[in-house]
Amino acid sequence: MTVMNMKIFKKSLALCAVALAVCMMFTSCSSTREETGVAYEKKMSIKSAGDLEGKAVAVQLRSEADDYVSKNKLTNYPKRYSDLEKAAQDLVDKKVAAIVTDSEYAVKLCGQYEGIEVADGSVGTVEYRFAALKEADGDKLVGALNNGISVLKGDGTGEDKILALASSEIEKGENVSVAPEEGKELSGTVKFVVDPCFKPFVYKKDGEIVGFFPSVAKTLVFNYGANCEVKQAEPGETLGNLKGEEKAFAVVSGDVDVEKYAVSDVFYTSKLVIVTRSPEK
Repeated sequence: MTVMNMKIFKKSLALCAVALAVCMMFTSCSSTREETGVAYEKKMSIKSAGDLEGKAVAVQLRSEADDYVSKNKLTNYPKRYSDLEKAAQDLVDKKVAAIVTDSEYAVKLCGQYEGIEVADGSVGTVEYRFAALKEADGDKLVGALNNGISVLKGDGTGEDKILALASSEIEKGENVSVAPEEGKELSGTVKFVVDPCFKPFVYKKDGEIVGFFPSVAKTLVFNYGANCEVKQAEPGETLGNLKGEEKAFAVVSGDVDVEKYAVSDVFYTSKLVIVTRSPEK
């Protein structure tokens, strides 16, 4: 082999070595990307409240879920919607990582949109009660409401009839029997003060305020001999709007000034859950 041929041969060997090294490097990178991708998917999977940190989480604006997520700092990226059906579509389209909402509504959303499901367990619970201004005969009003709540719950613990109201389109509550108790009758017009921003609990439909809360309120009031007028409150001032109202009540959760307001028993306990994409999605 001539000197020239030897140089060419050595140069070819060197090029082959470089090519082999590059090939091995790309193979290694590809393997790393695949492994990283698997780890990333595992990291992104949401199974509990602790997995929400750092992710875009959808909640309904001014809802209890909104308050709960913010107060407990479950994520730095809450995304607030006026309608969670839009949030459900965004979840399917991977624009948000999860939705936090009431368990009953979560099941409804999962039935409407393919590729999403309710994660096991719950994020927390919220207890809903009615409150009325004491100086406006609130004790009597709440006494009637409590009796009706007890009848609707049956044994005092179940919520089947109350949940039935949640899933119906009741305008008036005459079709649910709540037998008045002596001393618990009402008369005239009772105002139910709400902020209609929380579908399906309370929202506007064709200009009317409807939903779970108005249905329960009307059922109780109508069956105790009074008319029920649903009044829209200013955002965030539902309880405050009771001031000066005759025979008015509102839905409340959390702490209430019991010196000023008569407060009913719990009529519904909401379980907050996480809606996320199905694993195959």
